[in-house]
Amino acid sequence: MTEVEPEIWYNGRLLCFDLETGGLDPDEDDIVTGTVIEVTPRPLGGGSRPTLVYEWLAVPTKAIPQQATDVHGITTEYAREHGQPMAGVVEDITSSLAQLMLAGATLIGMNAQFDLTFLDRKCLEYGIVPLDARLPGGIRPVVDVYVIDKGIDKYRKGKRNLGALCEFYKVSLDGAHDATADALAAGRVAWALCRDYPEEVRNIDVQALHDRQVAWKVEQSRSFATFLRREAGKLDDPVERQKKLDDADGIRSEWPYVPRATRKPRCADPA
Repeated sequence: MTEVEPEIWYNGRLLCFDLETGGLDPDEDDIVTGTVIEVTPRPLGGGSRPTLVYEWLAVPTKAIPQQATDVHGITTEYAREHGQPMAGVVEDITSSLAQLMLAGATLIGMNAQFDLTFLDRKCLEYGIVPLDARLPGGIRPVVDVYVIDKGIDKYRKGKRNLGALCEFYKVSLDGAHDATADALAAGRVAWALCRDYPEEVRNIDVQALHDRQVAWKVEQSRSFATFLRREAGKLDDPVERQKKLDDADGIRSEWPYVPRATRKPRCADPA
């Protein structure tokens, strides 16, 4: 049996995960596509790491808004013709994540709070056992490149979306807003974070890195809510001011997903 390098978590079994959706509300909008990429452990001394790619396209329960189609390119008609039933897609994605994480894989994502909360709400909607209930220790370990990048380099100006992170860390993104391309790009950014921040990311226990992200997400959520309230104070229109204040009150700091007890969460600040 091929030996693997155990000392760095990134050399172990990984899974890269991404969803494309019909909107931003996990209680109302559909999953459109999903991808799970399984990366095998790195052999001792280096070498190739075979990957398995699992992709899903769901039949929407409602028309996919044009705004969402403009982002990911999937139309209602295409999804209805080529997709699989939504409940089956939700079950397949959830069971794939659970099986890999039970086998010791680290989940890698970009703004994982959004994707994992979305998946959780679809499980609730279709009566499917959710991911957290399938994992004895909860959904962990998770490596969220969005949270880590902001936690390590909090004062850097500019966008923090996946395209911007790929550009900043000089890794490729082969087709933004395609679930497979985005999942793979998140894995590449995770590798770049290990490369550039060995003490903060690469050389620490992945469970400790998970816990560090929990704390970072609380700090980041509070900071973003404070920013929104400050911006609200600059508005003369009382309706717009109240909307901004409501947005601030709706920011959720739970990570890697927002628990089901909270309905209609705002899953993330703009990424």
